[in-house]
Amino acid sequence: MSLCVQAALVASDAGYLELGQHAICLTSDTAIIARTSPTQDFLTDFIVREILCKPMALTVVKHEQILQQPIESTVAEIEGGTIPALLPPESQSSE
Repeated sequence: MSLCVQAALVASDAGYLELGQHAICLTSDTAIIARTSPTQDFLTDFIVREILCKPMALTVVKHEQILQQPIESTVAEIEGGTIPALLPPESQSSE
């Protein structure tokens, strides 16, 4: 909803909409009809006339993945060779 209001204010400030003109403002999941005004007259002249659609509940959440540092490639990998696996450090054997 806030992005719809912001879009109407920005369009009005840029001169695409006149004071009091009605506009349909859309985002990805919300649509409103608003009587527009410049930002300086937002509290007195801006009116949301109708909410056409708005999600009832926010169910889409972006999960962030933990970024891993890339493994540096070596000359052997680039030339198609193989790299030997690292062996674990020698442990003290108890006999």
